[in-house]
Amino acid sequence: MFTETESKQKSELLPPVDHSQIEYPPIDRNFYKEHPDVAAQTDEEIEKFRSRCGVITVGSNVPKPVSDFKQLGIKDTLIDSVCPSDSSPPPAIIRQLAPVALSGRDALVIWQAWIGRRLAYMLPLLAHVHHQPDPADCKGPVALVLAHSDIVAKPITKQLTQLGESYGKVIMNACDSEDISQESLANCGANIMVATPGRVVELVQQGIIHLRHVSLVVVDDLGDIIRKKMARFLTSILQQVRPDRQTLMMVDRSSPANAEYAMEHLRDPIKISVAHREESLSNVDHNILNLKGLDGLDSWFCDNIAKLAAAGGVLIYVDNRREERLVSMICLKKAIPCKCLAVIFICPLSHPPSFSLSLPHSPCTLPRGRRLDHHVRSR
Repeated sequence: MFTETESKQKSELLPPVDHSQIEYPPIDRNFYKEHPDVAAQTDEEIEKFRSRCGVITVGSNVPKPVSDFKQLGIKDTLIDSVCPSDSSPPPAIIRQLAPVALSGRDALVIWQAWIGRRLAYMLPLLAHVHHQPDPADCKGPVALVLAHSDIVAKPITKQLTQLGESYGKVIMNACDSEDISQESLANCGANIMVATPGRVVELVQQGIIHLRHVSLVVVDDLGDIIRKKMARFLTSILQQVRPDRQTLMMVDRSSPANAEYAMEHLRDPIKISVAHREESLSNVDHNILNLKGLDGLDSWFCDNIAKLAAAGGVLIYVDNRREERLVSMICLKKAIPCKCLAVIFICPLSHPPSFSLSLPHSPCTLPRGRRLDHHVRSR
């Protein structure tokens, strides 16, 4: 016997689909060709990398990790937009997840390191969409990226749009506007849709989109979706999509509920756990200078900061917002290039730290100091 609330929730879900009655076109899931240098890796070398970077894999026939972006075998223009220089190896999560995803395997990724998390699934996602034939109609996307909130969907869409230019793919944020019609969807011809599970269900119910063309589903943060009581919408979507789809699920922590849900909806998955530590760059010198007090700080900056910023990236840790403002003002006066310098305000957990990567413009605020862009390495 359903309560009124349960009955309402049940009516909000999509009806079940009998996939045996639908003739789906074939999809190409595995387009990964192992680079000779990757194939030459020994088991000892692979284990050393995984141990050093905190990577644990569970599953059958796990692809070997790559050591640089070029070994992924995806479009050079896409690689150049991600990493213009060949000097920086990918973060550990990309080195392991990208070969798995490009091989067409389902994956559950448990990440503790923020660096490169989204880029790790965006690169295979764009390659996957590029290898699929264009749908006969524009009513449904080829790939779905499911986020737990509208706020999270926006930066995902922005980053995917920037990367998608290399492939000429169209990305739509279905959370951006309440007024998404069949005509507007057909005109934009979106290959990839970013939305919350509830929003996707709503659009399908209204007949604006269908999910018959979807061959890849990415769940940006399964844990948050479960915690926010969206799992029923996610389940409804997964039941609508063709059974031989590829599914990638990202989660920020390991829990029985997350693992149980993932195992129920993934096929022969590979489980990848990435701890909160990264491999230090062997070709970069890390120099730490501890400045005690503000006396002489202005003078020291005038003498040194421009030179240091020109030589490479600089991370500056300060203890309070007064110091942060002082450092920012000095850097503005010295016209330090925005990509060369970052100021991180270390503060109690009750107050969100400030992380500025674009000092000549305006600082941005992030929930935790660990959430640096993928090109900023932590030790």
